[in-house]
Parts: sequence; C-alpha cells; structure tokens
Amino acid sequence: MEHLNTIILPRGLGKTTALVKHSAKTGITMCVLNRNMVDFTMNMAKGLSLKIKEPITHSDLLRIMNGARAPAYMGGISTKCNVLLDDADLFLVNALSKYLNLDTISLTI
Repeated sequence: MEHLNTIILPRGLGKTTALVKHSAKTGITMCVLNRNMVDFTMNMAKGLSLKIKEPITHSDLLRIMNGARAPAYMGGISTKCNVLLDDADLFLVNALSKYLNLDTISLTI
C-alpha cells in the first residue's frame, strides 16, 4: 500500500475544506456521506472559488467496490479507484455493517 494521508481534527475544524482544496488541486473525486453532503461540498467548493468533480456518496463507493460501474468521470469500471474519503469513520461502519452484525467498534484517534 502506498502512503495513506490522514486528516484528524475535531468536528468543524476544516477536514472537508482540506479535502475540497486537495480535490481541486489533484482532480481526485471526493466520496462523502450522502447526497446532502454532495450538495454541501459542491457549495463549499463554489464558495472557495474552486472547481471539483461532483462527489460520490459512501453508498456509491460501496456499489463500485462490489463491481458496479463507476461514473465515467472516474474512469469507468474500476473496483480500485482513487477517492478522497470524507467521514471515513462512518464509511467504515457502513461498509462493515453490510457484511457483519456489528455491536461495538473502537477507534484510535
């Protein structure tokens, strides 16, 4: 595995903003919690005068990981695509819940 960059900050201190800026710089698609966050993220980018591709949702990414076609702007079919994952803790819970009956998880921050 290549180096994985992480942004660890309390809620409301700029994690999504940092990902929006990185997405604008690199062209990598963001993956956000849901459609509301897609709209929020696009509006944030617009407010920062940055251009980003429309983010996909956590559910979209799970479908792609299970073999569904990725959006054309992400390069078509790929189960291993580049994304900037926002709210990774929630994605982890959602992904694992599809396959396991989770009772409790612990995270080190």
